[in-house]
Amino acid sequence: MDNINLKGGDMPKINPFKYPSEKCSCGNEIFVPGVIFKKIPGMLVGQGTEDVQAPIKVFFCSKCGELSPYDKELFAEANEEKPKTDLII
Repeated sequence: MDNINLKGGDMPKINPFKYPSEKCSCGNEIFVPGVIFKKIPGMLVGQGTEDVQAPIKVFFCSKCGELSPYDKELFAEANEEKPKTDLII
Protein backbone atom coordinates (compact mmCIF):
# COMPACT_ATOMS: atom_id res chain seq x y z
CA MET A 1 0.00 0.00 0.00
CA ASP A 2 1.35 3.42 -0.90
CA ASN A 3 1.90 6.01 1.77
CA ILE A 4 -0.86 8.61 1.87
CA ASN A 5 -0.15 12.30 2.28
CA LEU A 6 -3.27 13.28 4.26
CA LYS A 7 -2.61 17.03 4.35
CA GLY A 8 -0.78 17.76 1.11
CA GLY A 9 2.00 20.28 0.83
CA ASP A 10 5.23 19.63 2.76
CA MET A 11 3.69 17.33 5.36
CA PRO A 12 5.36 13.93 5.76
CA LYS A 13 3.64 10.98 4.12
CA ILE A 14 2.03 8.60 6.60
CA ASN A 15 0.48 5.18 6.26
CA PRO A 16 -2.73 5.15 8.38
CA PHE A 17 -2.82 1.33 8.30
CA LYS A 18 0.20 1.25 10.65
CA TYR A 19 -1.78 2.89 13.49
CA PRO A 20 -4.40 1.43 15.84
CA SER A 21 -8.06 1.59 14.87
CA GLU A 22 -10.71 3.32 16.93
CA LYS A 23 -12.88 0.69 18.60
CA CYS A 24 -16.41 0.71 19.92
CA SER A 25 -17.02 -0.38 23.52
CA CYS A 26 -18.29 -3.70 22.04
CA GLY A 27 -14.87 -4.22 20.40
CA ASN A 28 -16.00 -3.61 16.82
CA GLU A 29 -13.80 -1.47 14.53
CA ILE A 30 -16.31 -0.77 11.74
CA PHE A 31 -18.47 2.37 11.82
CA VAL A 32 -21.16 3.48 9.39
CA PRO A 33 -22.05 7.10 8.61
CA GLY A 34 -25.29 8.64 9.79
CA VAL A 35 -26.93 12.00 10.32
CA ILE A 36 -28.54 13.45 13.44
CA PHE A 37 -30.87 16.40 12.91
CA LYS A 38 -30.87 19.00 15.67
CA LYS A 39 -33.78 21.42 15.88
CA ILE A 40 -32.57 24.98 16.56
CA PRO A 41 -35.13 27.56 17.69
CA GLY A 42 -35.71 30.09 14.94
CA MET A 43 -35.35 32.97 17.41
CA LEU A 44 -31.68 32.06 17.93
CA VAL A 45 -30.81 32.11 14.22
CA GLY A 46 -32.94 35.03 13.08
CA GLN A 47 -35.73 32.98 11.50
CA GLY A 48 -38.49 34.25 13.75
CA THR A 49 -40.69 31.47 15.09
CA GLU A 50 -39.72 28.88 12.46
CA ASP A 51 -37.25 26.30 13.79
CA VAL A 52 -34.22 25.30 11.72
CA GLN A 53 -32.94 21.74 11.33
CA ALA A 54 -29.17 21.39 11.51
CA PRO A 55 -27.75 18.10 10.17
CA ILE A 56 -24.78 16.71 12.08
CA LYS A 57 -22.69 13.95 10.50
CA VAL A 58 -21.90 11.11 12.91
CA PHE A 59 -20.66 7.53 12.84
CA PHE A 60 -22.41 4.54 14.43
CA CYS A 61 -20.97 1.13 15.29
CA SER A 62 -22.00 -1.37 12.61
CA LYS A 63 -22.42 -4.08 15.25
CA CYS A 64 -24.25 -2.49 18.21
CA GLY A 65 -25.40 0.90 16.83
CA GLU A 66 -23.62 2.98 19.48
CA LEU A 67 -22.15 6.36 18.53
CA SER A 68 -18.42 6.28 17.80
CA PRO A 69 -16.19 7.20 20.77
CA TYR A 70 -15.19 10.41 18.98
CA ASP A 71 -18.81 11.47 18.40
CA LYS A 72 -19.82 10.55 21.97
CA GLU A 73 -17.03 12.79 23.24
CA LEU A 74 -18.17 15.68 21.04
CA PHE A 75 -21.77 15.38 22.24
CA ALA A 76 -20.66 15.15 25.89
CA GLU A 77 -18.59 18.33 25.51
CA ALA A 78 -21.46 20.12 23.77
CA ASN A 79 -23.89 19.17 26.56
CA GLU A 80 -21.53 20.54 29.21
CA GLU A 81 -21.42 23.98 27.60
CA LYS A 82 -24.06 26.48 28.58
CA PRO A 83 -25.58 28.47 25.70
CA LYS A 84 -24.23 32.03 25.65
CA THR A 85 -27.12 34.34 24.97
CA ASP A 86 -28.58 37.50 26.42
CA LEU A 87 -31.99 36.65 25.02
CA ILE A 88 -34.74 37.13 27.60
CA ILE A 89 -38.05 35.47 26.85
